[in-house]
Amino acid sequence: MKRQLILILSLWLSFSAQAETGHQKERRRFNLFAELNYNTNSIKTKATNSTLDASTTSTIISSKLGGDFFFTRDIALTASLLFPLSTSIDAEITGFDFGGRYFPFSNGYQIEAELLDSSIESAPGGAIFFYGGFSNRTYQFSNTSLTFQGVELGTGYDLHFNQNYFFRGQLNLQQLKNTSSRTMTGLAAGFSLGFSF
Repeated sequence: MKRQLILILSLWLSFSAQAETGHQKERRRFNLFAELNYNTNSIKTKATNSTLDASTTSTIISSKLGGDFFFTRDIALTASLLFPLSTSIDAEITGFDFGGRYFPFSNGYQIEAELLDSSIESAPGGAIFFYGGFSNRTYQFSNTSLTFQGVELGTGYDLHFNQNYFFRGQLNLQQLKNTSSRTMTGLAAGFSLGFSF
């Protein structure tokens, strides 16, 4: 019993600390993902000499297609295109996002360790990440077009089923601007299925 406890403790220390005898397996460089996204936002127009402040709230359900490129083990560039499925306003909406993801603790890939003259691999797991980037949204109404640009910040979690497939959940906050008089604040939740290669 004592020997078994020592073995379990040794395994735990090897994987959690990634000791000198072990290393995290090299992750695959590219991800492709399809995302279902729910976004609620508010467009505010500042008052002029002849008008009052105005605010319009809308809800958008959309799909996103995108990809990640990992140029280090923990940092990835990411880009995606927006394809609206349902909106609460009478407008055609297009957009894209470009930014980066940072995985501060682990990227979710396997850890490989040498222990007692044997090679042992952990199962793929989860990974918390932080996101920051640039966001663009264009609203095409019947008589005018409005384009908003700005920053998007968020956090999320990747859950790897194996080395090829993963599930992602993400929550983002957008702060976009059209002109000096119009701003858009948005909150978005997204759920993705992805493939690594």
